[in-house]
Amino acid sequence: NILVTSEGVAKLLDFGVAKAKGRLTETQAGLVKGKLIYMSPEQSRNKPIDGRTDQFAAGLVLWECLAGEPAYNLPTEVEIMRAVAYGQVRALTEMGVHIDEDLEAVLNRALAPKPGERWESCEDFANALLRYKQRNYPSYTPNMLGKLVADLCPKEVGKLQQDLAVLALACGRTRVASLMWSH
Repeated sequence: NILVTSEGVAKLLDFGVAKAKGRLTETQAGLVKGKLIYMSPEQSRNKPIDGRTDQFAAGLVLWECLAGEPAYNLPTEVEIMRAVAYGQVRALTEMGVHIDEDLEAVLNRALAPKPGERWESCEDFANALLRYKQRNYPSYTPNMLGKLVADLCPKEVGKLQQDLAVLALACGRTRVASLMWSH
């Protein structure tokens, strides 16, 4: 549920913990909200959760982007549930993926099995990633990422933008539609 636009902007859809500030989402007894493989250990074990649960999920997404496959690749659902419950994420080196030790330290902290060992907030995690990017790739811009996205899937991007523009027009959003169509 993460999209990257041809402008190099990431869009998150349906992302977040089941609690919102000032509001609790009630579910039926025994019903788990969210995808098991993106749950933090504390969420999968029905323990109290906070923003560090989302941090863990974001760390898993980054891990998967680096590895090119799911973090939990186990033969049975029971084994996956156990790995999730204890935060047993495979090391990237097991996948033959070697990353800069500074990036690995940032990622491993976000994926710590215990919430108290993670970044204090998602903002702290994001800032650590931004500092890493600025040190190692200072000239890389969102436009460069957008060009990569457009080059990888030009037909799909163009078609999606046209579809969104038509939808915006149908909803009476002419300014939004014209902006979408022009990109």
